[in-house]
Amino acid sequence: MSANVRDLVSWDTAKNGEKLDLEKQKILQKVIDSIHHKGKLMRFWATPNTKDAYKMLMKLGVDYIGSDKLSLLEGVLNQ
Repeated sequence: MSANVRDLVSWDTAKNGEKLDLEKQKILQKVIDSIHHKGKLMRFWATPNTKDAYKMLMKLGVDYIGSDKLSLLEGVLNQ
């Protein structure tokens, strides 16, 4: 499953740094869990291209992370 994250939550790094507040995390977690319960994989698009965003996506359990900054994502994945 692939979904535009902005259809679910606003994730504007210019307004709140690179953090996704707990309420928004819960919304995304519920969607991810629902998709996984159906035996499908989850990917969000239109997410910020930042280290903190990549780490949050991994924490939430998404299966695929898309990025316009592959070397930045590679650095996070290699940590």
